[in-house]
Formats: sequence, structure tokens, C-alpha cells
Amino acid sequence: MILLDTNVISEIRKIEQNKANANVVAWANTLDFSKVYLSAIVIGELKLGVLLKRHNHDSVQADILEDWLNNWVLAKFANRILPVDERIAQIYASLNVPNPKALNDAYIASTAIVHNLTIATRNIKDFDGMPVKLINPFEFLA
Repeated sequence: MILLDTNVISEIRKIEQNKANANVVAWANTLDFSKVYLSAIVIGELKLGVLLKRHNHDSVQADILEDWLNNWVLAKFANRILPVDERIAQIYASLNVPNPKALNDAYIASTAIVHNLTIATRNIKDFDGMPVKLINPFEFLA
């Protein structure tokens, strides 16, 4: 089972526009999306992207991203968005000692650990030193 990082779900969005990385397209075509999950942290990062576009006066792109977030992401993953709970919070804390990690990456890793998921990410190095299973769909060979 897979936990998508923000960079991967964002790349999957490009598939309909024929702008996605070919390896990600091939990888996504192998997925059973009923076994693919998102962290609430990823939802927050996606919403932040919408809000930053709007703040920077790019309302057209903000509207496009918000529509995708609300009508595709939240609908497709309705029962597979994993919240941060007590167990995740405690694992998050343990991942940060003795070496602090980036906040969102540590929460995503903690979510993967608690739910026994493999993180799909382009940024493998973001999870260095964290005991998680990783896959880079950008390097997937069909």
C-alpha cells in the first residue's frame, strides 16, 4: 500500500494534460488506487499551494488547483486521507531525536510507519534517517 507525497500527487494531476513525467504515468497505471492513501499533511500542502497562488494574484491557477483539490483529490481519496493522531504524533517526536527533521516530512513518515505504507516521493533524501519504505515513481521503469 502506498502513501503519496505531495510531489507525486501533483505530478499525477498532470497526466490528463499529457504533461506528466512518463515514468510516473507508467507507475500510476500499475496502481490499484483503492490501496493508495494521502496524509492530511499532503492535503494541507496542496491547499497551501492554492492559497499562495491566490495571494500572488494568480486567481486563474488558484481556481484550477482548488477545483482539482476539491473535486478530484478529496473525492478520489475520500476515505483514504489519514489524519495525524496520537500514535503518529509520538512517532513524529521520536524521529526528531537526536536529529531534527523537516516538520511535514517527519509527519508524512510517521503516518507511513503507523499504517505500514510505502511513501511514493521524488524527494527520497527528504526521508533520510527515517525508517520508512520509499519508492520514486520518477525512476519507475515499466
